[in-house]
Amino acid sequence: MASHNPVIKSRYLARKLWAEYPADGGVKGYHPHQVLNSQAGVCRTIGDWERAERLLRENLDHALRSGQPGSIADCRDKLSSVLILRSKHDEAFDLATESLSYYRSSGDRKGTASALGHLGNIHYHRSQNDRAMECYQEYLRLSQELDSPVDVCLALSHIGLLHYERAEYDQAMDHYRRQLEVAVKHQDHTRIYIAMGNMGNVFLDQGRHDQALHQYQEALRYAQLVGDKQAIAFGVGNIGIIHQKRGEYKTALEHFQRQLEIFRELGDQVHLSNALVNIGVIHVYLGDQELARQHFLEQIAISRSFGDRPVLSYGLAMLAELELEAGALEAAEPRLTEAIAIAQGIRLYFYLCTYQVTLAKLYFEQGRDEQAEAQAREATELSQKISRPDMLAYCQVLLAAIEGRRDPVKGDSLLRELLAGAEDDDLRGEILIRLYQLRQDEQVRLQACELYRKLTAKTPRLSYIKALELLEAKR
Repeated sequence: MASHNPVIKSRYLARKLWAEYPADGGVKGYHPHQVLNSQAGVCRTIGDWERAERLLRENLDHALRSGQPGSIADCRDKLSSVLILRSKHDEAFDLATESLSYYRSSGDRKGTASALGHLGNIHYHRSQNDRAMECYQEYLRLSQELDSPVDVCLALSHIGLLHYERAEYDQAMDHYRRQLEVAVKHQDHTRIYIAMGNMGNVFLDQGRHDQALHQYQEALRYAQLVGDKQAIAFGVGNIGIIHQKRGEYKTALEHFQRQLEIFRELGDQVHLSNALVNIGVIHVYLGDQELARQHFLEQIAISRSFGDRPVLSYGLAMLAELELEAGALEAAEPRLTEAIAIAQGIRLYFYLCTYQVTLAKLYFEQGRDEQAEAQAREATELSQKISRPDMLAYCQVLLAAIEGRRDPVKGDSLLRELLAGAEDDDLRGEILIRLYQLRQDEQVRLQACELYRKLTAKTPRLSYIKALELLEAKR
């Protein structure tokens, strides 16, 4: 039987888990480099990002004392990844750039891939999506060469997200399916729930809510198995969106508030702002304008503070829509104009289409028909390009209403034709209102009253209430 040799074991552990560094008087000392890295990894997963940052900064301090370039680059790279989570993008960018420079000069392909992934994330959060795509594609290429399934999954996820935000759904889903295949093959639960959540997002945008819910539920189940708080928050919020789409607003609000609590606990400002928008939207649907406004304003302030332009644009548009419903047209216009400029600049086409339709409605309400028509035609072209039939239908209604101001008979005919093919209650309500405003038809008024009573009973939002007041005042 082999003898137990504690000295050899201790030396092995020192080499494996501890890093040597010069101490006072020229005496060698040891620092628990790998131990702290492991602890930081656990802290990152459970959401204690502040402690993870503290542990990684301790490692970087000791690496700088040691003067070993490889160790310094590794510490900078790991620290940058946590700083991204904490929205400290400027410092994270500097650290990742310094790491990348060393890795490339030393021929370290694994380190190069890691630093490129982190730089891609920073570019993404800065809305520099073309530069992000360059980083992610090189990250994917290196990860495939290195046969690193975890990194391949991450790269596929990142590239898929960029396609998704440009409404390039086929390309996004192709990357997400490849991501899921790799994750399942290697039984990587973390990457499995990321892929499932990503696929759920595509299904949601396409209106395939049952398929989206299934993906979100499975993603949440895997996130709970791993214990990843951030991923659990995503899962809870995603399921809340499905409840929202089904008109189950109080249940949706419970999910979003739980999501908000987790993000506040994590100090995750980036995703906290998303949760605030979601809660604001629910308060709009429940008819609480002031609470909705408070959440939108808080979200806008947070997004501006760290430059999250996609979420900033959405918050601005939602606040503008709130103001439009309340009749504050002058306040709404600059918010919509800024939201559109942001979305155009970063090619956020899915949301851009919605913003353009809202601005066209605002122009129409102000009697600025020429501008309303130009904006509606732009939105029509974009909605066709990215396959958004919901926005296309609203464009057609608005263009028919504009035509009705020039030729009431023709406008009436166009709107009735659109009404015959409309299945969504919101869209039908919009068409009926436009028809009634055009011809004051009593039968149309009664039909619209019946629909808006139904909508208001389910969703007491201000726009429904005001529409019903308008219709009933004309009796």
